[in-house]
Amino acid sequence: MKSDIKRSTILGAAMACLSVALIGLGTSASAQDAPASAPHSAKQTRSANRTLSHNVRKALTKTRQLDSSNIRVLARNGVVSLEGTVPESEQIDRAGAAASSVSGVVRVNNNLTMREEGS
Repeated sequence: MKSDIKRSTILGAAMACLSVALIGLGTSASAQDAPASAPHSAKQTRSANRTLSHNVRKALTKTRQLDSSNIRVLARNGVVSLEGTVPESEQIDRAGAAASSVSGVVRVNNNLTMREEGS
């Protein structure tokens, strides 16, 4: 019984991966040709928001002289919000500039504040 469940779980996961790969191949050309204002499904929008958040997070962690450990990133349709604290005021601008440099970012709402001493 456990082996049947395990086998069906593995088979289901493999089919899901294959479906995603085939869908990606089938839509990659049309997605590139479509205008930027083309409507997206809610699932595509969530995926794009997650990808943009991830790319901004990666840019923040690669930025020298920036402690991004207390920065939260939220992306919605190209608008990125930075929330949290940094140890020095210069890092607020540094984080905003790093986020703005990421492809796909339309605007940055930089709501970072300087961390209190001893926090």
